[in-house]
Amino acid sequence: LKKFWPDVLQEHYVGRLTRLLNEPAPETSKGVIEPDPGLEKRITGLLRLSICSTLRGDMASEVIGCWKHILPMEGENQAQNAFKAFHRHLSEGFWRIVSNVDGIVTLNEYGWEGLLALAQWCAARSSTLPPVRADATPLAEDDPAIQTYRSLHMMLNASDIGKQVPCDVVDCLRTLIAAGDTRNYPQLSIASLDLIQLLNKGKLSAITDTAEQTELFSASGWRRIVDAMAEAGEHPRFSNVRQHALSMLTDLFLDKQNALVPIDHVCKALSEACVPLAGRCIVNMQTGRGAIPSNDEMMIEFDLCIGLIFKPLRHHLDNAVPSHVESHVYPLWTSVLTVLEEVLTVGSKGDETIAVPDSLRSTMHDLATEHLQQATALLISSGVLATDRDTDHEASSNTWKSVLRMGISQKALDSWIKKASAT
Repeated sequence: LKKFWPDVLQEHYVGRLTRLLNEPAPETSKGVIEPDPGLEKRITGLLRLSICSTLRGDMASEVIGCWKHILPMEGENQAQNAFKAFHRHLSEGFWRIVSNVDGIVTLNEYGWEGLLALAQWCAARSSTLPPVRADATPLAEDDPAIQTYRSLHMMLNASDIGKQVPCDVVDCLRTLIAAGDTRNYPQLSIASLDLIQLLNKGKLSAITDTAEQTELFSASGWRRIVDAMAEAGEHPRFSNVRQHALSMLTDLFLDKQNALVPIDHVCKALSEACVPLAGRCIVNMQTGRGAIPSNDEMMIEFDLCIGLIFKPLRHHLDNAVPSHVESHVYPLWTSVLTVLEEVLTVGSKGDETIAVPDSLRSTMHDLATEHLQQATALLISSGVLATDRDTDHEASSNTWKSVLRMGISQKALDSWIKKASAT
C-alpha cells in the first residue's frame, strides 16, 4: 500500500472520485439516481483501502484523509451527486474503519478531517431519507443514521481515542439530531445529545492544569458544545428532545467538572445563547408558536426554561470572586432582566395573541416572578445590588427600573427589598 498509493492508487481512486463532484448524476424518468457500477467499484475499493490502512499506522492518515476532498458536504452537490446512491456502502465502510481502534488512534489532523468528513456526509445523507411512520418499526440496522451513530458512539466511548476525537465531531452530532427530527425518530436525537455530553466530559477530563489548554478548549470546543445543546433545546418538533436538551444544558453549567471553564466564557455563553434561548421558548409557548401537545408538557418545558435562566446564575454568583462580578456577572444579569421583561409582558400591548389558558399563564407568571424575587434577594445579600432604589449605582438602578417595567408594582418591589435586607 505504501509503495503504490502515492503514484497509482491515489489517482485511480481519489482523482476520479473528486472529478465527480462537478458532474451531476444522470437520473431516471422518476428522478431517481441509479447506481453506477464503475463508481461503486471505486467507492468500495477506496473504503477497503481505508480499512486496510488502519492496520498500517503509517498510512492511515494519508488514505483516510483523502475523503475530505471527495465527499460533497452540503448544498446542491450533495443533492445531485451520484454518491448518494451509495449511502449504505459509505456508512458501513465508516463503521468498519472506526472498528479498528488501534488504527484510528494513530490519525493526525489530516486523517481526522477525512474521517469526520465521511461521518458528516453519512449523517447529512440520513436526514434526506424518508421518515419513519408512526406505526413502523425503528430505523433499519443498515440505515446510515444508525451506522453513523454507532460509529461515533464507539469512538467517543473508546478510552484510547475518545479524548483524541476533534471537537469538529459535534457538527456530525448536530446533523444526527436534526436527522432524528426530520425522520420522526426522536430516539436518535436524544442518543446523539448524550454523545455530545460524553464529548464534553472527555475533553474536560483530558485538560491538564495549563491555562492555555483550558482557554483554547473553552473558546472553541466548549462553546460549540453549548450551542449544539441550545439548538436542540429550541428547534426539534418533539418535546422530549427539547426537554432533554434543556435539562442537559442546565446541568452543564452546574457540573463540577465544568468549573475548569473560565467564568468569563461561562457568563458569555449564558448571556448570549442560553438565557435568550429560554426566553424565546417561553414566549413561543405562550403565543402558540411552540409545538407543545398538552398543558402538562408545557409546564415541564417552562420549568426547564426558568431553571436554565436562574440556576446557573445563582450557582456562578456564589462562586464568583468580587473582581469578576462587574465584568462578567453584570452582563449576564442584564440579559436575564431583558428576557424577563419580554416574558412577563408578552401580549400586554395587544401585539401578540396569547394561546395558553389564563390560569396556566398566571401560574407561569407567578413562578417567573418568584424566581426573580429570589435572584434579586441573593444579589442584595451578596452586596451586588444596593437597596436604595434612587441610588446612583448603575446596576442597581437599572435593575429596579427593569423590574417595574415587568409590571411589578412599586409596593411589591419595596417589599422584596425590605425582606432581602432583613435576611
